[in-house]
Amino acid sequence: MLLIAFLPLLAVAEPPGADVEVDKVTSTAEPPADSFSLELAGAEQVVLVTTRGWRDEVARLTRHEKVGGVWMQVGQAIEVVVGESGLGWGLGLHPLGVGEPRKTEGDGRAPAGVFRLLSAFGPMAPPMKTRMPWLRTRAKLVCVDDPRGGAYNRLVDEAAATAATAPDGGIDPPQERRYRSAEPMLRDDGLYEVGLLIDQNGFGDTSAQVIPGRGSCAFLHVWKRKGRGTQGCTAMARPDLEKLVEWLDPARHPVLVQLPLEELVKRRIPWRLP
Repeated sequence: MLLIAFLPLLAVAEPPGADVEVDKVTSTAEPPADSFSLELAGAEQVVLVTTRGWRDEVARLTRHEKVGGVWMQVGQAIEVVVGESGLGWGLGLHPLGVGEPRKTEGDGRAPAGVFRLLSAFGPMAPPMKTRMPWLRTRAKLVCVDDPRGGAYNRLVDEAAATAATAPDGGIDPPQERRYRSAEPMLRDDGLYEVGLLIDQNGFGDTSAQVIPGRGSCAFLHVWKRKGRGTQGCTAMARPDLEKLVEWLDPARHPVLVQLPLEELVKRRIPWRLP
C-alpha cells in the first residue's frame, strides 16, 4: 500500500468508467483580473521566481513571508533554472486569460503564474526537518503526462492499478491505466531525491478540473547542472532546495509566484506580490 501524506494527489485504481471527469472541460466564468490577490488567497509565504524574459531559462529565487502585514525577504537570492524554453502562463490561483504565451504539454516551458505548493516528496524519509506533507515515492508511482489519458496530470500507483481484475478473472486495466506516457517518480539520476509538488492545472485536487494539454507534472526539483533548463519544471541545487523545504510552513499557505520581470512589475501592486 502506498504511503502518501497528501492523499488527494493520488489517482487510485477504480473500476472502468469511474472518475473520468478529468477529460471534460466545462465553461466557467472568468474572474476579472483585479479580483485576485495574495491576500485573498491567504498566502503568507511566497517562493518568488523571476526570469529576465519569457524565453530565459536561468532565474532568480527569493523567499518572502508576511511580518506584521508586510512582505519581508528571508535569506539571500539563489540561482535556479526553469524550462529550457522559458515560461508560459499556467493554470493556478491567478486569473484566467492573463495573456500569452500559454503553457502547453511538451513545450519545454515552466508554468508562469501563482500556484499552491502542495507537498514535498522523495524516495526516503525527509532528509531535512520539514512541516510540509511528505510523499514517499517508490517504483511504479508515476505522473501521467498523456493529455488523452484518463488520469492526465495525476499521480498513479501502477502497482495498485495492475491489481484490478475484471469479472471474468482477467486483468482489465481501469480508466487510470489508459494512457500512453507517464513520468516515473522514482529516478536513478538524483533529480527527484527531494522535490515539491506544484498545483498547476488542477494537480492537487482529484475533484478539480484538469484541462488536457495545458501542462502536467510540474515540480520543484534538484537540477541536473547549473544553467541548464528543464523540460518544464523549476530546478536548483539540492542544498538550496532542502533549505526551501525546511522553511515552508503549510499553515501559512505557501505559494509559488513564477513570472518574467516585466510581468512581476505589472502585477505586483494589483496582486499584492512581494
